[in-house]
Amino acid sequence: MNISHILLAVLVLPTTVGLADAQYQITAIEPPAGMFSVAWPGTTGINNYPSINNSHQVALTFLSPTYARQSYLWDNGTFTALSSSPGFDSGATTGINDAGNVVGFEQNSSNGLTAPVVWIGGNPTPLDQGGQPYGIAWSINNSGQIGGTICRDSGDVGWVGG
Repeated sequence: MNISHILLAVLVLPTTVGLADAQYQITAIEPPAGMFSVAWPGTTGINNYPSINNSHQVALTFLSPTYARQSYLWDNGTFTALSSSPGFDSGATTGINDAGNVVGFEQNSSNGLTAPVVWIGGNPTPLDQGGQPYGIAWSINNSGQIGGTICRDSGDVGWVGG
């Protein structure tokens, strides 16, 4: 099942109103030209799970016609492509904080290695993964602390940095 665009539901909860009175605003986010959204459910690996911050910026990932992942920051209808670090050619977003800093992973498609990354102002900063070949940054809070996973031969390890 391919999804041609991402639907973003924003829950607006007034502080004096209960959940029964919640209001939703749904915005369709069409992929940038030449890209398409990741198919889900039933696909394997990390798919496009858009993250949203309190400024309604969205971190999300689309696929190229050759199935290369491209990460983006969407802000009020404008896409900013998140660039890759040297040695990486693909990646995906997994979280965003209120400053618009985005976390996720970068991947080298020739050897499959992944590295956790934070994009600040659209520029990537690879994160230390202790010499291990696979890592993902899953979330970032408003203090800039990042939570992630490093995959080792002996099992996965959670980490916090920032």
